[in-house]
Amino acid sequence: MTEDAGIVTKKKRAVLRTAVTKCISQLEKELQKTEPDDIAVEELLEHLEQKFECLKIVDKECEPLYSPTEIDKEIEAVEQYFDKIVTWRFRAKKQLGKNNKFKSDSDSCKTTEESKLIEPMKVKLPKLIIPKFYGEINQWLSFWNSFKTAIHDNNSLNSIDKFTYLKGLLGSSALATVEGFAITAENYAKAVEILKDRFGRKDAIINSHMQKLLSVTPLKRSDDTKVLRQFFDMCQTQIRSLESLDVSFESFSNVLCPLILNCLPSDLVLEFNKETDGSEYKLDELLKFLNKQISARERTESSISTQYILHSQKIQPSFNRFKSEKL
Repeated sequence: MTEDAGIVTKKKRAVLRTAVTKCISQLEKELQKTEPDDIAVEELLEHLEQKFECLKIVDKECEPLYSPTEIDKEIEAVEQYFDKIVTWRFRAKKQLGKNNKFKSDSDSCKTTEESKLIEPMKVKLPKLIIPKFYGEINQWLSFWNSFKTAIHDNNSLNSIDKFTYLKGLLGSSALATVEGFAITAENYAKAVEILKDRFGRKDAIINSHMQKLLSVTPLKRSDDTKVLRQFFDMCQTQIRSLESLDVSFESFSNVLCPLILNCLPSDLVLEFNKETDGSEYKLDELLKFLNKQISARERTESSISTQYILHSQKIQPSFNRFKSEKL
Protein backbone atom coordinates (compact mmCIF):
# COMPACT_ATOMS: atom_id res chain seq x y z
CA MET A 1 0.00 0.00 0.00
CA THR A 2 1.38 3.47 -0.95
CA GLU A 3 1.82 6.23 1.59
CA ASP A 4 -1.07 8.25 0.15
CA ALA A 5 -3.34 5.23 0.19
CA GLY A 6 -2.37 4.60 3.79
CA ILE A 7 -3.29 8.15 4.76
CA VAL A 8 -6.69 7.78 3.07
CA THR A 9 -7.33 4.52 4.91
CA LYS A 10 -6.46 6.08 8.27
CA LYS A 11 -8.76 9.04 7.57
CA LYS A 12 -11.54 6.64 6.59
CA ARG A 13 -11.12 4.83 9.89
CA ALA A 14 -11.16 8.11 11.83
CA VAL A 15 -14.44 9.09 10.15
CA LEU A 16 -15.96 5.68 10.89
CA ARG A 17 -14.89 5.82 14.54
CA THR A 18 -16.47 9.25 14.88
CA ALA A 19 -19.69 7.96 13.31
CA VAL A 20 -19.69 4.95 15.64
CA THR A 21 -19.20 7.17 18.69
CA LYS A 22 -22.04 9.45 17.57
CA CYS A 23 -24.35 6.47 16.95
CA ILE A 24 -23.56 5.01 20.38
CA SER A 25 -24.26 8.37 22.04
CA GLN A 26 -27.67 8.57 20.35
CA LEU A 27 -28.43 4.98 21.31
CA GLU A 28 -27.40 5.59 24.92
CA LYS A 29 -29.60 8.68 25.08
CA GLU A 30 -32.61 6.75 23.72
CA LEU A 31 -32.14 3.80 26.07
CA GLN A 32 -31.95 6.10 29.10
CA LYS A 33 -35.52 7.26 28.49
CA THR A 34 -38.30 5.91 30.72
CA GLU A 35 -40.00 4.40 27.68
CA PRO A 36 -37.50 4.06 24.82
CA ASP A 37 -38.85 4.20 21.28
CA ASP A 38 -38.29 0.70 19.92
CA ILE A 39 -38.35 1.89 16.32
CA ALA A 40 -35.62 4.45 17.03
CA VAL A 41 -33.59 1.85 18.93
CA GLU A 42 -33.93 -0.64 16.10
CA GLU A 43 -32.90 1.97 13.54
CA LEU A 44 -29.82 3.05 15.54
CA LEU A 45 -28.85 -0.57 16.08
CA GLU A 46 -29.01 -1.20 12.35
CA HIS A 47 -26.72 1.79 11.67
CA LEU A 48 -24.32 0.71 14.40
CA GLU A 49 -24.03 -2.81 13.01
CA GLN A 50 -23.37 -1.53 9.49
CA LYS A 51 -20.66 0.83 10.73
CA PHE A 52 -19.19 -1.97 12.82
CA GLU A 53 -18.78 -4.17 9.75
CA CYS A 54 -17.13 -1.34 7.81
CA LEU A 55 -14.84 -0.52 10.72
CA LYS A 56 -13.63 -4.12 10.99
CA ILE A 57 -12.62 -4.08 7.33
CA VAL A 58 -10.79 -0.76 7.60
CA ASP A 59 -9.02 -1.82 10.81
CA LYS A 60 -7.75 -4.87 8.96
CA GLU A 61 -6.45 -2.66 6.15
CA CYS A 62 -4.66 -0.40 8.65
CA GLU A 63 -2.66 -3.16 10.35
CA PRO A 64 0.28 -3.09 7.87
CA LEU A 65 0.59 0.69 8.26
CA TYR A 66 1.93 0.60 11.82
CA SER A 67 5.39 -0.13 13.08
CA PRO A 68 5.98 -2.82 15.74
CA THR A 69 6.19 -0.13 18.41
CA GLU A 70 2.79 1.33 17.41
CA ILE A 71 0.90 -1.90 16.86
CA ASP A 72 0.15 -2.62 20.54
CA LYS A 73 -1.39 0.79 21.04
CA GLU A 74 -3.50 0.45 17.90
CA ILE A 75 -4.74 -3.01 18.84
CA GLU A 76 -5.77 -1.69 22.24
CA ALA A 77 -7.70 1.17 20.60
CA VAL A 78 -9.42 -1.26 18.22
CA GLU A 79 -10.43 -3.51 21.12
CA GLN A 80 -11.86 -0.57 23.04
CA TYR A 81 -14.08 0.38 20.10
CA PHE A 82 -15.13 -3.21 19.59
CA ASP A 83 -16.00 -3.63 23.27
CA LYS A 84 -18.03 -0.44 23.25
CA ILE A 85 -19.94 -1.49 20.12
CA VAL A 86 -20.64 -5.00 21.44
CA THR A 87 -21.87 -3.60 24.76
CA TRP A 88 -24.35 -1.21 23.20
CA ARG A 89 -25.50 -3.75 20.64
CA PHE A 90 -26.30 -6.07 23.52
CA ARG A 91 -28.20 -3.38 25.43
CA ALA A 92 -30.22 -2.40 22.37
CA LYS A 93 -31.14 -6.01 21.59
CA LYS A 94 -32.05 -6.59 25.22
CA GLN A 95 -34.46 -3.65 25.10
CA LEU A 96 -36.02 -4.86 21.86
CA GLY A 97 -36.18 -8.42 23.16
CA LYS A 98 -37.94 -7.29 26.33
CA ASN A 99 -40.78 -5.69 24.40
CA ASN A 100 -40.94 -8.53 21.90
CA LYS A 101 -41.30 -10.98 24.77
CA PHE A 102 -44.10 -8.89 26.20
CA LYS A 103 -45.77 -8.78 22.82
CA SER A 104 -45.23 -12.49 22.36
CA ASP A 105 -46.77 -13.22 25.77
CA SER A 106 -49.68 -10.95 24.94
CA ASP A 107 -50.21 -12.64 21.60
CA SER A 108 -49.90 -16.02 23.27
CA CYS A 109 -52.59 -15.13 25.80
CA LYS A 110 -54.78 -13.81 23.03
CA THR A 111 -54.27 -16.95 21.00
CA THR A 112 -55.05 -19.09 24.03
CA GLU A 113 -58.27 -17.20 24.66
CA GLU A 114 -59.25 -17.45 21.01
CA SER A 115 -58.48 -21.15 20.95
CA LYS A 116 -60.71 -21.64 23.97
CA LEU A 117 -63.55 -20.03 22.07
CA ILE A 118 -62.87 -22.02 18.93
CA GLU A 119 -62.08 -25.34 20.60
CA PRO A 120 -65.68 -26.44 21.20
CA MET A 121 -66.32 -26.04 17.48
CA LYS A 122 -63.56 -28.47 16.49
CA VAL A 123 -64.69 -31.90 15.42
CA LYS A 124 -62.31 -34.83 15.25
CA LEU A 125 -63.06 -36.49 11.95
CA PRO A 126 -62.56 -40.22 11.52
CA LYS A 127 -59.60 -41.39 9.47
CA LEU A 128 -60.53 -41.69 5.81
CA ILE A 129 -60.15 -45.26 4.58
CA ILE A 130 -60.25 -45.87 0.83
CA PRO A 131 -61.37 -49.42 0.01
CA LYS A 132 -59.20 -51.37 -2.41
CA PHE A 133 -60.37 -51.74 -5.98
CA TYR A 134 -60.08 -55.26 -7.37
CA GLY A 135 -61.54 -54.71 -10.81
CA GLU A 136 -65.29 -54.98 -10.21
CA ILE A 137 -66.68 -52.43 -12.64
CA ASN A 138 -69.69 -51.56 -10.51
CA GLN A 139 -67.29 -50.52 -7.71
CA TRP A 140 -65.17 -48.22 -9.87
CA LEU A 141 -67.06 -44.97 -9.35
CA SER A 142 -67.12 -45.40 -5.59
CA PHE A 143 -63.38 -46.12 -5.54
CA TRP A 144 -62.40 -43.37 -7.95
CA ASN A 145 -64.46 -40.67 -6.22
CA SER A 146 -62.83 -41.52 -2.88
CA PHE A 147 -59.34 -41.70 -4.38
CA LYS A 148 -59.82 -38.51 -6.38
CA THR A 149 -60.91 -36.52 -3.33
CA ALA A 150 -58.23 -37.81 -0.96
CA ILE A 151 -55.24 -38.24 -3.26
CA HIS A 152 -55.64 -37.36 -6.95
CA ASP A 153 -56.73 -33.76 -6.26
CA ASN A 154 -54.39 -33.36 -3.27
CA ASN A 155 -51.93 -30.61 -4.27
CA SER A 156 -49.55 -31.47 -1.44
CA LEU A 157 -48.71 -34.77 -3.16
CA ASN A 158 -46.60 -35.11 -6.28
CA SER A 159 -47.45 -37.51 -9.09
CA ILE A 160 -45.00 -40.15 -7.89
CA ASP A 161 -46.61 -40.20 -4.44
CA LYS A 162 -50.06 -40.40 -6.03
CA PHE A 163 -48.99 -43.32 -8.23
CA THR A 164 -47.56 -45.12 -5.19
CA TYR A 165 -50.85 -44.72 -3.34
CA LEU A 166 -52.81 -45.80 -6.41
CA LYS A 167 -50.88 -49.04 -6.84
CA GLY A 168 -51.25 -49.78 -3.16
CA LEU A 169 -55.03 -49.50 -3.44
CA LEU A 170 -55.40 -51.79 -6.45
CA GLY A 171 -55.68 -55.54 -6.51
CA SER A 172 -56.40 -58.47 -8.79
CA SER A 173 -57.25 -57.48 -12.39
CA ALA A 174 -57.12 -53.76 -11.58
CA LEU A 175 -53.52 -54.01 -10.37
CA ALA A 176 -52.57 -56.21 -13.31
CA THR A 177 -53.74 -53.44 -15.65
CA VAL A 178 -51.01 -51.02 -14.46
CA GLU A 179 -48.50 -53.46 -12.97
CA GLY A 180 -46.06 -53.00 -15.84
CA PHE A 181 -45.74 -49.24 -15.34
CA ALA A 182 -42.71 -47.94 -13.47
CA ILE A 183 -43.63 -45.42 -10.79
CA THR A 184 -42.89 -42.10 -12.49
CA ALA A 185 -44.76 -38.82 -12.81
CA GLU A 186 -45.44 -39.40 -16.51
CA ASN A 187 -46.71 -42.94 -16.00
CA TYR A 188 -49.18 -41.86 -13.31
CA ALA A 189 -51.30 -39.93 -15.81
CA LYS A 190 -51.11 -42.85 -18.27
CA ALA A 191 -52.12 -45.37 -15.61
CA VAL A 192 -55.13 -43.28 -14.59
CA GLU A 193 -56.29 -43.03 -18.20
CA ILE A 194 -55.94 -46.78 -18.73
CA LEU A 195 -57.91 -47.55 -15.56
CA LYS A 196 -60.64 -45.12 -16.56
CA ASP A 197 -60.81 -46.56 -20.05
CA ARG A 198 -61.11 -50.13 -18.79
CA PHE A 199 -63.24 -49.75 -15.66
CA GLY A 200 -64.76 -46.29 -15.94
CA ARG A 201 -66.70 -46.54 -19.20
CA LYS A 202 -70.27 -45.49 -18.56
CA ASP A 203 -71.84 -48.18 -20.73
CA ALA A 204 -69.81 -50.90 -19.01
CA ILE A 205 -70.77 -49.64 -15.54
CA ILE A 206 -74.47 -49.49 -16.46
CA ASN A 207 -74.31 -52.99 -17.86
CA SER A 208 -72.57 -54.19 -14.68
CA HIS A 209 -75.35 -52.85 -12.45
CA MET A 210 -78.02 -54.37 -14.67
CA GLN A 211 -76.25 -57.74 -14.62
CA LYS A 212 -76.16 -57.57 -10.84
CA LEU A 213 -79.94 -57.17 -10.78
CA LEU A 214 -80.54 -59.83 -13.42
CA SER A 215 -78.48 -62.41 -11.56
CA VAL A 216 -80.39 -62.16 -8.28
CA THR A 217 -81.26 -65.50 -6.68
CA PRO A 218 -85.01 -65.91 -6.00
CA LEU A 219 -86.06 -65.75 -2.35
CA LYS A 220 -87.64 -68.87 -0.88
CA ARG A 221 -89.14 -67.61 2.37
CA SER A 222 -90.92 -64.41 3.29
CA ASP A 223 -90.31 -64.91 7.01
CA ASP A 224 -86.53 -64.54 6.66
CA THR A 225 -86.43 -60.83 7.36
CA LYS A 226 -82.65 -60.56 7.23
CA VAL A 227 -82.46 -62.04 3.72
CA LEU A 228 -85.36 -59.85 2.60
CA ARG A 229 -83.57 -56.73 3.86
CA GLN A 230 -80.34 -57.72 2.08
CA PHE A 231 -82.26 -58.30 -1.14
CA PHE A 232 -84.04 -54.94 -0.90
CA ASP A 233 -80.85 -53.02 -0.05
CA MET A 234 -79.03 -54.61 -2.98
CA CYS A 235 -81.82 -53.61 -5.37
CA GLN A 236 -81.86 -50.07 -4.00
CA THR A 237 -78.09 -49.75 -4.35
CA GLN A 238 -78.06 -50.85 -7.98
CA ILE A 239 -81.03 -48.66 -8.87
CA ARG A 240 -79.52 -45.58 -7.21
CA SER A 241 -76.25 -46.27 -8.99
CA LEU A 242 -78.03 -46.40 -12.34
CA GLU A 243 -79.75 -43.10 -11.58
CA SER A 244 -76.40 -41.52 -10.66
CA LEU A 245 -75.22 -42.46 -14.15
CA ASP A 246 -78.10 -40.44 -15.63
CA VAL A 247 -80.08 -43.54 -16.54
CA SER A 248 -83.73 -42.53 -16.22
CA PHE A 249 -85.84 -44.49 -13.76
CA GLU A 250 -88.51 -45.09 -16.39
CA SER A 251 -86.05 -46.68 -18.82
CA PHE A 252 -85.42 -49.70 -16.60
CA SER A 253 -88.61 -49.71 -14.52
CA ASN A 254 -90.55 -51.94 -16.91
CA VAL A 255 -87.71 -54.47 -16.99
CA LEU A 256 -86.89 -54.60 -13.28
CA CYS A 257 -90.40 -54.68 -11.86
CA PRO A 258 -91.36 -58.16 -13.18
CA LEU A 259 -87.82 -59.36 -12.49
CA ILE A 260 -88.03 -58.42 -8.80
CA LEU A 261 -91.53 -59.88 -8.52
CA ASN A 262 -90.25 -63.19 -9.90
CA CYS A 263 -87.64 -63.26 -7.13
CA LEU A 264 -90.14 -62.74 -4.30
CA PRO A 265 -91.98 -65.51 -2.42
CA SER A 266 -95.53 -66.05 -3.66
CA ASP A 267 -97.22 -64.74 -0.50
CA LEU A 268 -95.47 -61.39 -0.87
CA VAL A 269 -96.42 -61.20 -4.54
CA LEU A 270 -100.02 -61.89 -3.53
CA GLU A 271 -99.94 -59.09 -0.95
CA PHE A 272 -98.53 -56.69 -3.52
CA ASN A 273 -101.22 -57.58 -6.04
CA LYS A 274 -103.87 -56.92 -3.40
CA GLU A 275 -102.60 -53.36 -3.03
CA THR A 276 -102.50 -52.57 -6.75
CA ASP A 277 -105.51 -51.52 -8.77
CA GLY A 278 -104.91 -54.11 -11.49
CA SER A 279 -103.04 -51.74 -13.78
CA GLU A 280 -99.45 -52.27 -14.95
CA TYR A 281 -96.78 -52.77 -12.33
CA LYS A 282 -94.70 -49.78 -11.26
CA LEU A 283 -91.22 -50.19 -9.84
CA ASP A 284 -91.46 -47.30 -7.38
CA GLU A 285 -94.68 -48.74 -5.92
CA LEU A 286 -93.10 -52.18 -5.62
CA LEU A 287 -90.08 -50.74 -3.79
CA LYS A 288 -92.33 -48.83 -1.38
CA PHE A 289 -94.33 -52.00 -0.76
CA LEU A 290 -91.21 -54.04 -0.04
CA ASN A 291 -89.77 -51.43 2.29
CA LYS A 292 -93.06 -51.26 4.17
CA GLN A 293 -93.30 -55.04 4.50
CA ILE A 294 -89.69 -55.47 5.63
CA SER A 295 -89.89 -52.60 8.12
CA ALA A 296 -93.08 -54.09 9.60
CA ARG A 297 -91.40 -57.48 9.98
CA GLU A 298 -88.34 -55.90 11.61
CA ARG A 299 -90.50 -54.01 14.11
CA THR A 300 -92.46 -57.16 14.88
CA GLU A 301 -89.33 -59.22 15.48
CA SER A 302 -87.91 -56.48 17.69
CA SER A 303 -91.13 -56.32 19.70
CA ILE A 304 -91.28 -60.10 20.14
CA SER A 305 -87.65 -60.15 21.23
CA THR A 306 -88.28 -57.43 23.82
CA GLN A 307 -91.35 -59.23 25.18
CA TYR A 308 -89.39 -62.45 25.45
CA ILE A 309 -86.64 -60.75 27.46
CA LEU A 310 -89.15 -59.12 29.81
CA HIS A 311 -91.00 -62.40 30.25
CA SER A 312 -87.75 -64.21 31.03
CA GLN A 313 -86.87 -61.62 33.65
CA LYS A 314 -90.22 -62.17 35.37
CA ILE A 315 -90.04 -65.98 35.28
CA GLN A 316 -86.45 -66.30 36.50
CA PRO A 317 -87.02 -64.98 40.08
CA SER A 318 -90.10 -67.21 40.48
CA PHE A 319 -88.17 -70.22 39.25
CA ASN A 320 -85.29 -69.50 41.61
CA ARG A 321 -87.71 -69.12 44.55
CA PHE A 322 -89.46 -72.39 43.65
CA LYS A 323 -86.11 -74.13 43.37
CA SER A 324 -84.95 -72.90 46.78
CA GLU A 325 -88.23 -73.91 48.46
CA LYS A 326 -87.99 -77.38 46.97
CA LEU A 327 -84.48 -77.77 48.34
